[in-house]
Amino acid sequence: MAAVWSLLMLLSSFFVARGVEGKHSNGTIGLGYSLSPLTPPTSLASPSGRFAFGFYSQGNGFSIGVWLEGNRKTDNKVVWTANRDDPPLHATATLTLNEKGLLLSSGVSGENKVIAYPNDSAVSVFSASMLDSGNFVLYNKVNHIIWESFEHPTDTILGGQALLTSHELISSSSENDHSSGRFHLSMQLDGNLVLYPLDVDDDPRTAYWATDTAADGVNRSLRLFLNSTGFLQLINNTDSSISLEINSIFYPEVSYNDHNENTTTTPRNDSIVHSASLDVDGNFRLYTYQFEPSGGFRTSIVSRALKDSCKVVGFCGTNSYCTFNDDRAYCACLPGTDFIDPQRNNLGCKRNYSEAHCKGGKDNIPLYNITP
Repeated sequence: MAAVWSLLMLLSSFFVARGVEGKHSNGTIGLGYSLSPLTPPTSLASPSGRFAFGFYSQGNGFSIGVWLEGNRKTDNKVVWTANRDDPPLHATATLTLNEKGLLLSSGVSGENKVIAYPNDSAVSVFSASMLDSGNFVLYNKVNHIIWESFEHPTDTILGGQALLTSHELISSSSENDHSSGRFHLSMQLDGNLVLYPLDVDDDPRTAYWATDTAADGVNRSLRLFLNSTGFLQLINNTDSSISLEINSIFYPEVSYNDHNENTTTTPRNDSIVHSASLDVDGNFRLYTYQFEPSGGFRTSIVSRALKDSCKVVGFCGTNSYCTFNDDRAYCACLPGTDFIDPQRNNLGCKRNYSEAHCKGGKDNIPLYNITP
């Protein structure tokens, strides 16, 4: 009897192992597969290993997103975040694929919610994949995509990805905080692609950059598209014609052109990832990430929408002004004020004196003329 029981236990272990193994192959997972912040697996890699989806550290906890994998040679580059304005997750959180989508169990609070799901609630999820394009997708039983991260961008689009009509990119709060920041890029119904500060109404008077592709008095259905070779285009949704090659109106990055001229070997196309990002400072930039054979990648800025970042409306906060140091824009405080947050100089400045001290001030103080 003992021998029979041992055999049954061995067979049971075998089939369980085979079941778990079948849930994770070439960047694809099946129902029941789970990720957690600290206990492996913490992420799901794409087939090439260049992209990953899962938990990453943010603030005093964790967030869920997609990133370029630096393989400990370079820092990972986050390109998409789920529920970016939610509080950081606890280390006991789990993410599980079920028939409804990706179920997030937050751990300490006991709250459960589905963070990625098909638009049609009658459609069941069957599997999910982290693709080499950087797109995280959910499939139904016949392998049709029923949800994809590419349709919900945060601050970045990748090669092969579009920013659809009436959609937007929103900058991050900082390089290490991927919650919503202070600027947004809007693909408007009128066909104009426009940069605005986020804390004011979208208005021609507050716009600080635009493609000027709006049609007079009528809606013009366009989408922003970054192709696989790094060309940023406005595409007509009706006939798929190219309405504008945006690279032609961007300012090229001198260091990128110098590097290309001095490079004797041409990198393989499959070793380069292209992206367009609305950066923390409100400027819209094109990037390349060239993967090295030894692991990691090299980041290059190709071009940018605004030559002068001081032209970004709201680049500097209250009681501060924009100036340059070694051709880099930065914010400085007016006399009598200090940075609200020395680590984030663009948030503005607060006074460093009391009202009583101000009333006892001297005449003939210097005056400053600040121009917009």
